[in-house]
Amino acid sequence: MNYFAIPGFTRSFNIYTDNEKFDVLMKNISKVFDVDKEHIIGKVRRREYVEPRHCLIFMACSLTSLSLEYIGVKVGGRDHSTIIHSRENFYNLCLTNINIRNSLKKVCKLVNVRFDKVFYGKPIADIKTHKFKILNLVASQGPKGSIEIMDKLDFQEETNIHSRLFNLKRDGFIKMIGTISSHDPPKFDITAKGYQYLNRCT
Repeated sequence: MNYFAIPGFTRSFNIYTDNEKFDVLMKNISKVFDVDKEHIIGKVRRREYVEPRHCLIFMACSLTSLSLEYIGVKVGGRDHSTIIHSRENFYNLCLTNINIRNSLKKVCKLVNVRFDKVFYGKPIADIKTHKFKILNLVASQGPKGSIEIMDKLDFQEETNIHSRLFNLKRDGFIKMIGTISSHDPPKFDITAKGYQYLNRCT
């Protein structure tokens, strides 16, 4: 009997190969966000295209074993650093935007996977680890400059720590003390929202 022909029968997502999973995600994200597949993997950076594009990257990272480099190739030839950045952006957007979070839940339902498996998967554990380390450092040792944070946490690329600090500041987890134009480099301190995040993680 062809069970997949039975009305209401949903094929398990885990049966698919990783490439098939990617195609299934693309199809259903296109449906939920009402955006053509060509626009999802295209170069246009309008919000209505960027959000489903980042959703696809986020879910592909969470639900497949495809490398960051290969996901980048499949999403319009983007490099792995862009994939990491897109994945983090979508996670942070889900934390603050209920409409985006609900869209993610709709895609999860369509492909028959649990929302918590996608949202709290390994890639996000990695993101949380970086965020936790930065917040825990400034909470326990006081305000720090970007170079101090990079040295103490052994970040290899200065641009990487600057991007992370900017995102944490934008999302309200840290605040900047001083200004970029001042003689002394600005320092970053944790906010009440940052402390709340640490409390949830511990």
